[in-house]
This record gives sequence, structure tokens and C-alpha cells, in this order.
Amino acid sequence: MVELHEISEGSSSSSSTHGCGYDVFLSFRGVDTRNSFTSHLYNALMHANITTFLDDEEIETGEDLKPELESAIKSSKASVIVLSKNYAASTWCLDELVMILEQRMKSSHVVIPIFYHVEPTHVRKQQSSFGDAMDRHRQKMEAETDENKKCQWAQKMDRWSNALREVADLKGKDANGRQEATLIEVTVKDIFRRLRISSGFPLPQLIGMDNSIKFVTSWLKEASSHTTDILTILGIGGIGKTSLAKYVYTLHSHEFDTSCFIEDISRRCDGKYNGMIDVQKQLYDDISKPSSVQVHDVSIYTSKIESALARKKVFLVLDDIGSLDQLDALLGNKGLHPGSKVIITTTDAWLAGSCELLKLNGKLMHTKYFLDGLLETESQKLLCYHAFMCNDPKEGYEEVSKKLVKYCKPMLQKVVFDPEMSPLQLLSIDCDIIALSSCEVEGVVKIQPIAGVQEKVLRSLGWNRPDFLNKRHVVTATRLRKKEESEIQMYYEFGIFSTIYEGIEMPSWITDRSMGPSISFTIPSSPSNLTGLNFCCVLTSPRIGSVKEVVIYLPVIIISNITKNRTWVYHHYLERIFLFKNCLMFVSHWMFGMNEMEFGDHVTITVRLNDAVTKECGVSFVYDDGEEEEEEEEDVLGYYKSWNHIIGGDLTGFQLTTGEYILSNYLILQPLFLNFFYFRTAGATFKDKRVHFRAFAQRKSGKLEDGP
Repeated sequence: MVELHEISEGSSSSSSTHGCGYDVFLSFRGVDTRNSFTSHLYNALMHANITTFLDDEEIETGEDLKPELESAIKSSKASVIVLSKNYAASTWCLDELVMILEQRMKSSHVVIPIFYHVEPTHVRKQQSSFGDAMDRHRQKMEAETDENKKCQWAQKMDRWSNALREVADLKGKDANGRQEATLIEVTVKDIFRRLRISSGFPLPQLIGMDNSIKFVTSWLKEASSHTTDILTILGIGGIGKTSLAKYVYTLHSHEFDTSCFIEDISRRCDGKYNGMIDVQKQLYDDISKPSSVQVHDVSIYTSKIESALARKKVFLVLDDIGSLDQLDALLGNKGLHPGSKVIITTTDAWLAGSCELLKLNGKLMHTKYFLDGLLETESQKLLCYHAFMCNDPKEGYEEVSKKLVKYCKPMLQKVVFDPEMSPLQLLSIDCDIIALSSCEVEGVVKIQPIAGVQEKVLRSLGWNRPDFLNKRHVVTATRLRKKEESEIQMYYEFGIFSTIYEGIEMPSWITDRSMGPSISFTIPSSPSNLTGLNFCCVLTSPRIGSVKEVVIYLPVIIISNITKNRTWVYHHYLERIFLFKNCLMFVSHWMFGMNEMEFGDHVTITVRLNDAVTKECGVSFVYDDGEEEEEEEEDVLGYYKSWNHIIGGDLTGFQLTTGEYILSNYLILQPLFLNFFYFRTAGATFKDKRVHFRAFAQRKSGKLEDGP
């Protein structure tokens, strides 16, 4: 998601398909304005070096007009439509109008209507001369005896009528009460501004960002003109947030009354005495008439900006916002003009939603968009462009380029937190850069090769001699990451240990077994305390053996203590595993204590799958050894128990109104991406709007506080 190159001057978004032979296409009714207004406008445009299409100069007499006109419209950046008294009397003018508006919907084609001594209302409602013209067309249609032609006429009439209504709703220029010379001058300046609006920001061609461009463009165009929308583009530094915002701004800023793009705000403000005032001055001067009055106070400039924002429909891009003070100083809290749009780029997901403008204006719509890194194929294209000036590596460089792309992929290996940290309202980490092996985000997930797990830890889990897993490999993937081969890993999250591998039989320590996707049991009595529950399920697919590889999505595990009326719904950090010849073995250990499970409790465990079959389930129980440990002896699971958001710890932010606990780390890492449709009770919502993340539990007298 990095800029590749700039499109050469004079090109446009449609140039790849049609070429770009003209800046402006003039649509007009010859008998009304050819030798007067349109002629003067054409000359003024050409003198301003704006290449303009005029039909009688570009199309030879006797040629079929429609293909030539369609080509001219598609190869122009903009169209000026001179709506005069007899415009609608010409079917060719109406066809031109339809094609122009279609081009506007397909691309960044600029459309400027000029109401040349006609009322926009008459155009919109097809009254006066426009109504008379449409009546004559309708009479011709009704007089047609050929049913096919009559049907074609009716379809054309609908398109013309819709086009007239649409063009009348566009912001245009009214000739009534104005000198024609002034109107032409204003029109030429407006066209020049719109077509050269990107001169400060040459339109970049981006790689790997098609979906992101579509999302932001859709957000920009689809919202109501009566509301104000704010979009926050989030992601790590250097991932392409500024380039994406600049691309969309360059194409669409002309659609607003005024616009402003302020780049690199944090750098401009940090460590500079008048940094914020300089940024405020740029914003105010861009959206209002520049003032010669010097302002030296941030709050005064904020007030001036608030007034300017309220007067016009604006499009703002505030790039690299680093603090709440910056955002409040630039937007204020009074509100914006209806139809305005604001794009904010930042690495901090919390900032935009906490600004004064959103807090005090409930009608504002706020959307967050997380920008992910490039996929491997796109990264390869980017590398090859810079190294070889082409899309593919040169002969002999194929393998080294692949290795280099993988080496450059940013990967998080460990994220640590202060044990005394205050709770975070939102912890947003790009899951695409978290490694699938040998990594840890404290309090969230810990992944390590099972061969590296201490033997005493495995014994505490009741996993007896899992040495058979040490030399095996597994191919896995998350929702955001492509498949990756690694050693078999141990995963830890929510007080649950698990491992996943390809095999045939359950491990020997799983003693109680049941065929199918569920198992029910009563916890047996024991003189020792229950410390955990081992659960294993064997998953398969009828496609195994018939294809090279089978993708199985990891199941949702639902454990319900019927006696205590508690349910835990576990969605594993991984999403998929790739099988080649055997079944999928999912082995887990749940650190249940006396508050969650005890003698006599009736428990059911259910495996919920989308595209696989559960052959068998099994459980076993883990108890302490019945002897008090010496105080100085370390609890081998002490570090794991110190995490805050685990079973028996703080799960308040994970509980539904129906009581179930949804154990999914996407609630912490990427809450906007999580889809709960497959394991949420109909109508259920979360008791808390968000998880207040704290990596480690708070201690009292050396013991963990009791949790739910």
C-alpha cells in the first residue's frame, strides 16, 4: 500500500480505458447558443489552455454522431451542459445528457450545468419549454405504430426525464441577472480549479489498495447530504494511510464547496512554538477567505474555524493526528455544515471517537477503517517495480525476491505491558503483523512451540509425554494472515491452553470419550481439588484423501456448567488449519477452579463447526496432588494465572446479556471486525460496550483478586 508512481499530467482516472483527449465536453443546443454564449465560452476555455470538445469542430458533416459523441464524452475529464430554452427539444442533447451523467457515476467525471435563462425548477419538473419538448417527444412515441420502436421510445423518455431531474439537482451556475462575460470568467476559473485541483497532489497509482479505495469512496458518496460524517483511517506508520486519503481527496475534493488537506500534523506541531497555529492558519485560509489579521491564540483560531466550518459543505483530511488536543483545536465542538466530510488518519484508534465534536453532536456519524498490510503477491509487485521497473522479478531473481518480501514483513514477536497499567478502553493491534508462532501479547495470547514448553508445565496440565508432537509441523492461518507452516505450537488465551495437529487417535490422557460433536458428564468426587479440565475433539472432512489439502475452520467450543448456570463460548485465536491426510486433533486444557467446576456439577461440551465433522469428543480431569506446597515453591502456572482476562478472572467485558462469556480475542485486538452471528444467542448484546483491557490482574496480599 505504497505509492508506485504518479500519473503523468493531463491524464485522468478514465485514461486507462479511453485515453484522455479533452479536458471539457460542451453540451448545448445549437440554435440557442452556438453563435453566442457557447462560442464565447469555448474561446475562453481554449485561451485558458483547457482543451474543449465542440461538436461542429470535431465531427464531420454526415458522420454518425452517437459513437463520436460517446467517445468524446468518455475521453473528457469534465462536461459543461448549457441548459437553454430549446435544449430538451433535441433528442441528441438529451442522449448526450444521459451519457454524461452515466460517466459521472462511473468515474470522477466533473459535471457543471449552466442554467442559461431557464429556471432549475422547470428543468427538474419538466415545465415550461422543457415540459413542451417532452410532450412533443411523448406524442411522437404514442404515434409510433411499431411496438418495438414504441417500447424503445418509452425507455428513452424515462432516461431523459430522470437525467433532467438529476442535472437540475447538481450545483450549477445561473445566467439570470448576470453579465455573460462575468459568468464565463467564473465558469472557466471553476473548471480550471476542479481539473487542476490535484496539482498540489499528483494522483498516485497505488498497489494493493483497491478494496480500501472502494470502501473510502463508497463512504464519501453514499451518506446523506443532510448529515456530517467522520472517517478515521487506522493503521501502523508507513502502511499507506496518507496515500489512501490523498488519492481519494485528489479525485473528489472538487465535489464540495471547499476543501483542505493538511499533511503530517503531528510532526508540524511537535516541538514547534507556533506549530498548531500554523496548521490552524492553513485550514482556515483554505476553507475561508484568507485574513490579514494575525492570530496568536489557538482557542481564537479554533473559534474562527468553527464559524467557517458551519457555513460551507467542506471536505477535510487531517493527516497524522497524534493527540486529542490537535483534533479539538482543528474541529472545535460546534458542528459542521450538513454534507461535510472529514477524514482523519492516525495510529491511535481511541482519538477520533473521543474528540469534543463527536461527544457533543450526537447526529454525527463516525466510521473506523483499519488499513492492513500488503499481501505477499502485492508486496512482490511493489518490490519488483522498484528493483526491476516491472511487475515480475527478472530471471534468476525469483527466489531471492520471495525471501526478501518475507523478510521485510513486519512481525510482532512480543508486546509487554506495565503490570500496574490503567485499563485501556481499546487495544487495537493489527492481527496481520502478529506472528503465528513464537509470539506473545501479554494478557491476550501466548504462542510457543510445544517442544519448548517446560515439562513441569505440561505435567501440571495433565499432558503425559506429548513428545510425539515435537518433530511434527502444522499449516495454519488466521482471518487476516495467509497460511503458514510451523512447528506444532502451544496456544494460551483466557486461561485455556491448546494445541492443534494432524493425527488419528486422541492422546492417552483423555479418558472419557463420546462419539459425535458433544459430551455430557458429571464431575466425579475426589479427595483432591479440581484444577482443570482437559478436552479433546477429533475433526475430519469427507474431502480428506480426495484432494491435495483440506481447509478446516477451527470449531467454536461451548462449555456449559448446567448446575452453576455458566457458559463459556471459546473462539480460538487461529481461524484455519490445513489437513493433508489425517484428522484434526484439537487438544485443550481449561484452568477451571472451584468457583467454576466442582464435584457433582453437570457439564456439557459442544463443538460447533461450519464445514467439518466431529468424529469424537473426550475429557479428563486434573487435580492437585493433595499436598500443600511449600511457600517458597513457585507455582509453575503462576504467570498464566496472573493474566487478567481469564476464566476465574475479569471477564466482565466478554459477557452477553444472556449470561454467556464470549472468549474471543478479537474483542480486544480488532473489535470492529468480529462477527458473532454463529455463536451468539438471538437478540443478545454485550453487557459492556467494550472491553477495558488490563494485561495483568491486580493483586492483594500476594493473591489474585476474585473475579467473576
